[in-house]
Amino acid sequence: MHLEYLSTLGLCVVQQSPLLLNFAGEEDEIAVPEEPAQKYHPQSQTRREHRDSAGGRELKISKTLVQILRHTALEFDIDVRPDGFCLLQEVLGCKWLASLNATQADVERIVAGNDKKRFELKEDEGRFFVRAVQGHSMKAVDDDQLLEHVTLKNLPDCCVHGTYRKHFESIKAKGLLVGGRQGRSFRNHVHFSSFKPGDKRVISGMRYDCDIGIWIDLKKAIEDGVPFYMSANQVILSPGIDGVVDKKYFTQARDLRNKKDLSLAG
Repeated sequence: MHLEYLSTLGLCVVQQSPLLLNFAGEEDEIAVPEEPAQKYHPQSQTRREHRDSAGGRELKISKTLVQILRHTALEFDIDVRPDGFCLLQEVLGCKWLASLNATQADVERIVAGNDKKRFELKEDEGRFFVRAVQGHSMKAVDDDQLLEHVTLKNLPDCCVHGTYRKHFESIKAKGLLVGGRQGRSFRNHVHFSSFKPGDKRVISGMRYDCDIGIWIDLKKAIEDGVPFYMSANQVILSPGIDGVVDKKYFTQARDLRNKKDLSLAG
């Protein structure tokens, strides 16, 4: 992870670990709509500043939870179960969250209100555990315990990967690589949406500003032994074969801006 991420949270870094990762993952970017101009009023301004301050703090906590639960928990000596769950008390004790004064109530509110449904929280024998539902790079997390295996019996109607024009030629030549240019240390899976681009049910799995959609013949890939999984927030994930989802499974590429099909020829 780059130092810019921590500086946005107001955190001081003494030493940067080589395992820390850039937060801006495939589906992590957040679009902030512009608000219409309003007349200045001292009381309303104070209320707005309080609201923005609270919202900004929760956003920092949410981003930090993503980073810890997907990528860096082990570096903070937080025990990570094979199903991805971590003891909430240990997570809150991490220095990144401690510096934000994060509490269990904060986490409960963030888990309940996260529009992408990135987290799950559960109570087990009086103790609370929290996990990210997908997007991991930690190899301690077992796909079969975190995710639902996709088979020929529960195929989703759609499997589409969102990308950008600048990556398209490389993808046509090499297929879809786990972690993209960053490699498998960055992600455990290639991410797909289980709904078509523009479908309001798409909450994760494809960033809002993708230029190009690439459709996959999921049935053929599974028949060939390529593993696929479904997360709790309806993201399709695959580790591929040796980190690659082969280009032979591409069935369609479409320019999502111009609504035109693109050639998949190399």
